[in-house]
Amino acid sequence: MKQPQDLRSFDSLREILGILRSPEGCPCDRAQTHKSMRDSFLEETYEVLEALDADDKDRFCGELGDLLLQIVFHAE
Repeated sequence: MKQPQDLRSFDSLREILGILRSPEGCPCDRAQTHKSMRDSFLEETYEVLEALDADDKDRFCGELGDLLLQIVFHAE
């Protein structure tokens, strides 16, 4: 069964983050921990809320993407 494009894109995101965090990946990304990423996670959350409060749909969607990246990074 063929996956919808959205799921393939999500799988690609997970694959890219997996590569970045792998032993051969980016040293900076490999060094990150949940605690070291705490402030950026919180900042992205506030940016989502600011875009929501401003009723700025385009910015809101972009900020949700940034937050999703953080969530997937933490989940991997």
